[in-house]
Amino acid sequence: MDVTSSVAAANARGDFRGAAGIGLGLRSRIMRRMAWRVALAIAVGLGGLTAASLASTAAQEVAIRARVALRPATVSVTVRSGAPISGETVNQDLVGVDGPGPAAATVAMAAVGVRWVRTDVGFEGSYDCATRTWDPTALDRRVDQIHAEGAQPLLIVDYTPSCLAPFSAVPAPGSINYEPPDVGTQPGGASDQSIWQHLVTEMATHEVARGVRAFEVWNEPDGTFWYGGLPGYLHLYADTAPALEAGAVAAHCTADLHCGIEVGGPALVFPDSSWLEPFLAYVSAQHLPLDFVSWHYYGDYPLLGPYGPIPAPPGGGPPPWYNPALRAQTYGAQVAMVRAQVEHFPLLHPLLWLDEWNVDAGYDARQSGPYDAAFAAAVLDSVQSQALDRMAFFDVADSPTDPEQNWGMLTGANQPKAVYWAFTFWHALAPDLLPVVLSPPGGSATAAGGIGAVGSRSPDGVVTVLLYNFVPYDPTGSNGVSPTSIYDRSIVLRVDGLGVRTYRWSRRLVDGAHNGAIVGSGAVSGSSAQLTFPVAEDGVTLVVLTPSH
Repeated sequence: MDVTSSVAAANARGDFRGAAGIGLGLRSRIMRRMAWRVALAIAVGLGGLTAASLASTAAQEVAIRARVALRPATVSVTVRSGAPISGETVNQDLVGVDGPGPAAATVAMAAVGVRWVRTDVGFEGSYDCATRTWDPTALDRRVDQIHAEGAQPLLIVDYTPSCLAPFSAVPAPGSINYEPPDVGTQPGGASDQSIWQHLVTEMATHEVARGVRAFEVWNEPDGTFWYGGLPGYLHLYADTAPALEAGAVAAHCTADLHCGIEVGGPALVFPDSSWLEPFLAYVSAQHLPLDFVSWHYYGDYPLLGPYGPIPAPPGGGPPPWYNPALRAQTYGAQVAMVRAQVEHFPLLHPLLWLDEWNVDAGYDARQSGPYDAAFAAAVLDSVQSQALDRMAFFDVADSPTDPEQNWGMLTGANQPKAVYWAFTFWHALAPDLLPVVLSPPGGSATAAGGIGAVGSRSPDGVVTVLLYNFVPYDPTGSNGVSPTSIYDRSIVLRVDGLGVRTYRWSRRLVDGAHNGAIVGSGAVSGSSAQLTFPVAEDGVTLVVLTPSH
């Protein structure tokens, strides 16, 4: 594949420009993402949801309620604590975030056990075109905070310095620029390609010496954060990945020194095979480094929550932007799909990294309540079952000034939201996975929702069980906030294989009335234990059994 000629042809056609103008000048990556999602929502016809769609939703409500009525009010969950699943452990690398967020969130992020924090390099604001110098100060500050959280940084190698932007007539210094940084020529004949490669190598040398080990080439090149199209992105990856590895060598971080970096991409808006397969084919054919494949997904895709307060549902019906097709299991299915695509290229053995996700890419009331917690628990369960390597949740904290930016694990005042406790519960799971049997078989794959559970055991005999009652689509608009719901369930939890000893147990809960509090405790003896308790719609609970010594 002659990427250079493809880039030149695309340049001549103007294909690099993409959806020009979306998000330009916005300093916050959150706001740039909002601009892109709004454009996407318009493109898929979100504004066309009318009375007809509401009528359809009302019909769905009748059908869903009929299915719910057939579900038993009690679900039995049996955990086999004496027989861990061979070779399978709870993956704590699934606890990652996009951030690092405000400095005041550092302690909270450390407590939740965050493993990875994804952040922009942002060359557009750190490279001085007049002096040809790069200022690492802002990036170093974020890297220091990430390390203070006990996590590892994933640095996104982006965006274009104004003097390397090939299309902008007079780009403002420091403005956000999504143009290919490696296809032009400077006055005097120096190529932008060589300047970009030198800049990337300098950055990598500096940050690798400070402990950074993972780099991602650009962000969502299939969206409006990139004007280069697929040919331009392949060109960029071919220039950037070796430059990153050259930086690692300069920082004396090589395999023979028991050190090394990870380079990957393409951080797609979703795992679009029309981008992913050509990317994998090119990387394989050119023998370029690819240590991980990355993509993003928001459960409400392609819909978008309203950018503003939710209005009263028309006629008492449900908000039309809530997507009846939203499923937590979509995430596990994507992992399997991407893995199958990678397997077509036997020279490649990348990790799989879903490094941006949440319920919605726009303002969505469900992200501020228990719905997001149950969604996160169900998604973690789904991708754990498909052996995803890593994840990064969007975002650390809500905006302290704009209530419409409510993607965070924490509030704008850095207090834990419901979803924070779902990740805390996952972090509390013991290493070894245990078999779990639900009766009747259920799960949250259908619109009517259901119970899910993850059981685990530590080497010293502590048993931890995470249970959730995720209802993907509630036509009533309750989403776990109402005191009672047709989706509430009673759980009979039985833990077998405990041995003849006494266990102390405790249960923590997040739902519409509880935010991670301990709601029960006691003692049990014998080879099995049985506990019965309610789990409300979109509730998440953690049961811990600790052997007495």
